[in-house]
Order: sequence, then structure tokens, then C-alpha cells
Amino acid sequence: MKNCVIITTNFPPTGGIGVQRVTKFAKYLPDFGFNPIIVTIPAWSNRQKKDPSMLSELNPDLEIHRPFYFDYRKIIPGDIAKLFKSIERKYLFPDNFKLWCPFALNTIKKIAAVKKIDVVFITCKSFSLLHLVKPLKEMLGVPVIADFRDPFSFNYYNIDKPDKYKNRILELEEKAFNTASAITTVTPFIADEYNRIYPKSEIHLITNGFDPFDFPDINSVKKSSELKEFSLGYNGTFSKMVPLDTVAKVLCGIYDDLKISIKLNIATPMDITAVKKSLGGLMDRGLLNYHGFLPHKDSILKLYETNLLLMVLADDRKTEGVYSGKILEYLNIDRPVLLLNKKGSNLDDLITSTKKGVTVSISDEKEIRDAILRFYESWKNNSSFVSPDRNEIEKYNFRNLTEKLSQIMSNLLNKKESS
Repeated sequence: MKNCVIITTNFPPTGGIGVQRVTKFAKYLPDFGFNPIIVTIPAWSNRQKKDPSMLSELNPDLEIHRPFYFDYRKIIPGDIAKLFKSIERKYLFPDNFKLWCPFALNTIKKIAAVKKIDVVFITCKSFSLLHLVKPLKEMLGVPVIADFRDPFSFNYYNIDKPDKYKNRILELEEKAFNTASAITTVTPFIADEYNRIYPKSEIHLITNGFDPFDFPDINSVKKSSELKEFSLGYNGTFSKMVPLDTVAKVLCGIYDDLKISIKLNIATPMDITAVKKSLGGLMDRGLLNYHGFLPHKDSILKLYETNLLLMVLADDRKTEGVYSGKILEYLNIDRPVLLLNKKGSNLDDLITSTKKGVTVSISDEKEIRDAILRFYESWKNNSSFVSPDRNEIEKYNFRNLTEKLSQIMSNLLNKKESS
């Protein structure tokens, strides 16, 4: 069994969809000959929602190291924390986790002193972790893989930043790409862009996915036709880039014009006050079922109480190539998907290739309304016009994706041995 150090700032008991990828890799890597050793932040150190249930599916003997880190925003009110932004931009580039990197590096030195490390996998939502690529490769002399869950230089958070800041981003990114043994990323768009920018780098596409373990036995849940009311299911947060206002307006219009009650079931960590502000029209009409934050498996189970799974992403250059983690989980649920985005996007290609649902333009209220009513009529008539391709869907099973990652690791180790 080869030892693989996995470095991440997102790991259980921290909750949320962003934790799924690295957790599932840690779960399934031993099946393919790699023993994961986790290096992550302390469980108490940030203010993110917690979901301890995810730890239960990992091997109880999994080695987890938690070097010191503390996010001051956990105890300082948001308005005051904003005053620190200029200091952060100057000294904590590109994010607060730069403070954690020295502690992580020291911990990995201690691990290497007592056991052989064969490969390192650094997964980045926190791009400060890119600072670790070069020192770890030099210190350990082993392959280092940098995993980009989001793009860095063309991330929508950075598009409108000053040129001086963007140049710093490019410098750090280029250094990581030139040093890392391989790069992995999550969408075809991101992979294509990075292949264009860094044609000499070894870049692999490993999407996010789903784990069958997280889903109930299909015989233990009601079929869509057995539900007494028709509803849309949505898990996660929403924002300007993930707007629910148009679909809310459409559902209100269907209710007002046709007296058809189609509800939106939403499980989200967002406070009810924020939800009311955006979706008040649905609440006024009794068309909103708000469930708050739910543990991962519970949030999936809640989707089986709906008839149609809703995925929303703004048609904006800032969302180009984005795959939300939840869309991959939607693939494995016995319900069709309604995607509000644009035709020809990576998400549309995913829905089309898996034959999982329908894509409509997020800016076309009539098209959204017609699609929802078509699904509604199909439910009333106990029929379906969607026939998912299970063979295509299985490509996104996290066990299969982890096998792909293990093959990349094995190939890098074989190259190292033969050189």
C-alpha cells in the first residue's frame, strides 16, 4: 500500500458540498492501493457548518493531522472583519490560509520522518495551498498533484481585480503548474483553458461525482408518481450567480394564473431571513418548504420528496465552465433535472449526455414556465419523457473517479521509478 498525503482545508466534520470530493477520494483510495493521510485544518477553527456524519463513512483508522489554524472571522463581526480586507490582500495572498501553510509543511515533515510518503495530493479551493507545491516536491522528492476544484487565474472572483493583483495570481499559478507533477481539475471548460494556458503541463479531468452509499434504497422511498403534490427540489445556497428569483416568479405566476400549486422545497444553510428576502412571494402563497441546513444524507433524502430537481446557474462569463457538486448527485436520484442555464454549456452537455433532464434559458420565463408545466403534466399522467442513460451516469460514480485518480498516481510513480 502506497502512502498518499492529501492536503485540504475542507474535510469533515466541516459540512457542505465542497467537502464531498476529497472525502470520497479518501474513502475509496485504499481500494486501489493507496493509503490516504489527511492534513487539514482543526475542526473548531472556522465558522462553516458542521456535518460530523460524514466522518462515519471513513475508515476509523484513517490518519488525520490537523495543524494549527484559526479564522478570526469566526469571532469578529462581519462589518468589522471587512476593515481587515486591505491588510489581507497585502500580506495574506491569495487568502487567509497562507497562515496555515507553514504549520501544514511542518506537520508533513514530521510525517515523513516516521513513514515513507509516496505521493502528495493538494486540493485547492484555498489557493494559498499552491505555495506548498514546490517546497513539498523539493523536500520529499515525490510526485505532487495539484487539484483545482475551481480555476484560479480566470476565476470569476478575480476577473475584475486590478492588474497588479492578477499578475500575482498568474505568477503563483504558473509556478505551481511548472512544478507540479500533474494537474487535476473538475470541468471540461477548466481543463481546456488550462491546457491552452499551460500546454506543457500534464492536465487531467476528474469531475466531481456521487457516492451510491449516500443514497437510500430505491425501494424505501416513494416514487414520484406516489407523491401527493408536485414540487421542485433544490439543495444549497443561492446568489446573483445562482439566482432563484426567476423560477420563484414563474411558480408564483403559475399559481396566480392557473391556480396550480407547485412548491419549491429548499434545503440550505442560508438563514430564513435571507430566504424570505429573495423568495418572499413563494412564502406568501404557501409555495415554499424551507428545511434549513441538513446533514448530507438527509439533504439527499429530502430530494426524494420532490418530483423535479432544480439546478440554476446564471448565464454569465463568471460562471463559464462551472459544475456545481450537487448536479452530479442529482444524476443518481430517481427524478428528472430541470437546468436553468444556457444551451451548449458544460452543464447542458452533462444533462444531454446522461439524458437526465431538460435545459432551458435562465432568462426566458416562458420557456421555464412551459418546461415546468410539461413536467407537471407528465407527473399527473404518471408518465415520463426523460430516460436517463445509466451507463453514462456511472462514469460519475466517485469510486470510478477515484480509480482514475489512482491510475494517475500510479503512472507518476512508474515514471519516477524508471527515470
